[in-house]
Amino acid sequence: MRHQPVNSAGAYPRFWDGNETCRGAWRPSLRRVMATITLFIAIQVAIAAYTYYYCYEHVYPGSKTATVIDRSYSVFHFVYWASVAFAIIFNFVLSFLVCCYAVGPIQRWFPCYRLAGAVMLCVVGSWPIWISALIDSIWQNAVWDNACHGWDITAVLEGIGSVDTLGVSTYSVGLATIVLASGGSYTMQLFLQPSNSSGVINYDNYKFNVTEQVNHIPPLSNITYIINATTTIYSTNDTTGSYSLDPNLSFPSLGLELNDPSIPFATNGSHPPAANLVLHNGSHIWNVLNTVTLSPSNCTLLKVCGTTHDGMEEDFQIALGVVLMEQFVYSIACSKGSGVGSYSGGSESGGLSIYSSPQSSSSKGLGGHDTGPGEGLG
Repeated sequence: MRHQPVNSAGAYPRFWDGNETCRGAWRPSLRRVMATITLFIAIQVAIAAYTYYYCYEHVYPGSKTATVIDRSYSVFHFVYWASVAFAIIFNFVLSFLVCCYAVGPIQRWFPCYRLAGAVMLCVVGSWPIWISALIDSIWQNAVWDNACHGWDITAVLEGIGSVDTLGVSTYSVGLATIVLASGGSYTMQLFLQPSNSSGVINYDNYKFNVTEQVNHIPPLSNITYIINATTTIYSTNDTTGSYSLDPNLSFPSLGLELNDPSIPFATNGSHPPAANLVLHNGSHIWNVLNTVTLSPSNCTLLKVCGTTHDGMEEDFQIALGVVLMEQFVYSIACSKGSGVGSYSGGSESGGLSIYSSPQSSSSKGLGGHDTGPGEGLG
């Protein structure tokens, strides 16, 4: 009586050995093969499309796409990760069956079939979960490096991630490094100057000053902003004008407005500032300032593009100061580890509170609104 051979691992067959028991678990017909291939391709395309928009939201946080996704943030991310989980299970099962069926013929001419099968299981099975991080990193680095191609100005805004204690002194809360395509550069620093009124400290005065310049003299060297519950004005050496944050960012005195007002400029620290400011000159529209993306390695850095056309650099500087104020707010939030969409109502538990309804307190927060007892900017 002849006995079936037993492998070294025991009496249980291993699919790596091309055992007929394993291969017999799935006997494909042409129709079944075509249906499986079609389903496999459809699932991968769906995951690829979801991954594209998932990454787009991070790479272009100030875009219309990001705004639409943010309005249904929980639903979008639930569907995305549920789809990823389903795709991983499907891919692993299908990869196992393919290896199981093909291992016999393969091992005749490819001695490393076990390694190839393991790689197939790992790569094909798991790609939906790691591909988003890979694409996001490559894409955001590419956009950061080439964000302002074709613009006159490339600016990097750095918001200070924390201000531990606020009093009556002047605090540096942001830095803008501006480089011109024609040559030359300069830096502008944003200072917060609290004011004391009847024992109440108001954080409503900002100074935006040129601190260094190389081969270029910017049109404005000092800009002052006053922001409180009733007033939002800016002043330069010889000009005073107003701007608005409600319902969205605009500079009526400069003729600047958002190209798409449906995209919110300020989100109380939930997102970086989003502004694509344009100037309407008859039938022509000039792009004056555009926020693009955050640094891949530092959420306190925001890249902004601008123009110098026809004296618009002055308008760019004025608008840039307001953008840097909001980047300062966002930098505090992201430095605390708060993710996109983690803020609610403009406040974070135990931390920053801005642009919120006035409440009883001993000091006023950014924008002239009250902060709760014990709350600060750091």
